[in-house]
Amino acid sequence: CTATQPALARSDGFASGFDDVRELAPEPRRLYRALERTRIRHAGRMDDAELAERLGTSPQALCIVNTRRHARELYSEFIANLEGAAHLTTLMCPLHRREKLSAVREGLAEGVPVRLVATSLVEAGVDVDFPVVWRAEAGLESIIQAAGRCNREGRMARGDVFVFEPAEAEGRKPPPEVGQSADAARSVMRLHPDDPMSLNAINDYFSELYWLKGDEALDAKQILRQLRERRRHLDFPFETIATEFRLIETPMVPVIVPWRGADDDDDTAERLREELRWVERPGGIARKLQPYVVQIPPRARASLISAGAAEPVRKEDFDHQFVVVTNPDLYSSEIGLTWDDPSFMKAEGLLF
Repeated sequence: CTATQPALARSDGFASGFDDVRELAPEPRRLYRALERTRIRHAGRMDDAELAERLGTSPQALCIVNTRRHARELYSEFIANLEGAAHLTTLMCPLHRREKLSAVREGLAEGVPVRLVATSLVEAGVDVDFPVVWRAEAGLESIIQAAGRCNREGRMARGDVFVFEPAEAEGRKPPPEVGQSADAARSVMRLHPDDPMSLNAINDYFSELYWLKGDEALDAKQILRQLRERRRHLDFPFETIATEFRLIETPMVPVIVPWRGADDDDDTAERLREELRWVERPGGIARKLQPYVVQIPPRARASLISAGAAEPVRKEDFDHQFVVVTNPDLYSSEIGLTWDDPSFMKAEGLLF
């Protein structure tokens, strides 16, 4: 397994776990000690003002929160005025995020102030190395993933990872599955305050999580049951399983945003959108447009369209496959896409 290995074996207390599981990497405990680069501590409950104050004491720090709204508000209202402040979210299109990450890495390498507020997108496949990381309460596997962005290169004896409980505010509550995982992690951090990343702590965490969820929640769609029932004749219901299984249950839909990239002369997105208006087969253009796409909830897209802030291209041919944000003031170089008021247009945007 990459990242944090879950409890897989029946001997781990996982009633439906596997028998005869063996490690491919020898002596995991010795490897854990050899690769230990961070220490995790719980910082208690914190509101955004307190969090910003603590981030201000570290020239280079990463703060990861659970929702895009929290990241946006924390950055806009408290962090933006700090030297080296940056914001990273999936409300930015992939090209925009790559440019942001490139600037962050450059700042880290040069030793200048970098204070990055981000969502959990930085926990998977993002190579950054901060001396200090703050992580809103989440599952222990997410906390450990966040710790992987702290002292990543091993340049310090120990990097500091602080876990905090965000003060309640509208739009801050994480999805139920994150909340349940956070409850289990909180319990384990009380049991293992000195080393909540230890193998014993991880085992206790998954035991607690499996107990909280129960067998029904772990297989809510009864996919494993369907496999067991059909295994004798190998006539597995693949189509049903493909329809039922969703790694992420919350649906999202794409919109194409007006991002020009670091080079203001780059008109790639505009050119591709124009080609859509006459092209017969849009597959190639769809692939080229991916760097300019943001995924948002269906209701948000419908709101943008009804307010005239977005429009589908050739709806009669493509339905809502290509919806373009037409109000450029809804997309910011610091925040990405917002739709709280889709009809909003800044005054300077009305000047000729």
